[in-house]
Amino acid sequence: MRSTSPIKMLLLAAVLCSTSLSAAGSPPQDAPAAQPQPSICDRKGDSSPEGQWYAGLTHSLCRSGDADSLLAVYLISFPVFAAGEPDHGVLGRAYAIGKSNPRVLWTVAIDNNCQPVVECRGNQRAVDAAKALTRLDPGNAMAWFALAYAEDSYVTQPDEVSAALAAAAKAPRVHDYTFDLTKLVARATGRVPIPDAARDNGYGVIVAPENLRWPLVVIPSMLSPSFADWIKHDCRGDGNAPPAERRTLCSAAKAQLRHGDSLLTLSENPEATTALQASMQKALGKSTDASSKVMIDAVLHSSSEREMYAKAAAQLSQEK
Repeated sequence: MRSTSPIKMLLLAAVLCSTSLSAAGSPPQDAPAAQPQPSICDRKGDSSPEGQWYAGLTHSLCRSGDADSLLAVYLISFPVFAAGEPDHGVLGRAYAIGKSNPRVLWTVAIDNNCQPVVECRGNQRAVDAAKALTRLDPGNAMAWFALAYAEDSYVTQPDEVSAALAAAAKAPRVHDYTFDLTKLVARATGRVPIPDAARDNGYGVIVAPENLRWPLVVIPSMLSPSFADWIKHDCRGDGNAPPAERRTLCSAAKAQLRHGDSLLTLSENPEATTALQASMQKALGKSTDASSKVMIDAVLHSSSEREMYAKAAAQLSQEK
């Protein structure tokens, strides 16, 4: 393995995750039926040092068995160090015991593993999770956006979508739960030490363990592009122009996104978006071995994506 800069790792993870998300849809008509994959909790991993560390990490988290640990397993099951598709069964296990866990509820509500969205009609679990999230955190506009998205994408209840968007427009704060998933993975990937053999860059140099952890840590930020597209396209996911009432309600709800704490939740605030993008470029553009460590430390000591990138950019800008 060669040492890679955080930005290259981010791009690699993006490619791998987007490939996985596309693979999650229905196979072509002439494709043979896919064979069921064993749970990631039961896989041995490949023989490489990286693969063995990854398998040990997932097994450790699976043995813990709590909702957060199982959610972390699901998130890191998107192909980075392992082949195949994400393990949706593990997410189901997390949801079964985590119905009061906002991180689990958010993931179940917005993680669209069907392509296209219309094939997900009838996925009542996503709607139930989103409703539970609004009861748990009614003051966060993103909980209501998640409910409107789930209702529109999975069940098609126009009145319920309208009610959720109206509630989002009145919510007093905007927090992107996706960052909470990022922090969860950052903590989880530090549970099992990474051996020197897995950290060898191929030239006898042992790189920082965070260089292997970082591609996994960024996975949540790429979890559901369909949700972001739905917000962008006037809160409508079927490709059709929304009725006037939907456009009006969506516009009022999106106005709240001037006060968010991530790129997604700042979409209506160009000045703040530009500032955050500048912080991201400064933070991710560094190629030193310490960059991934700085990034993960910033994740662990921040409460939002916006704060995390500002901290990382400030620290990395001091490096020679």
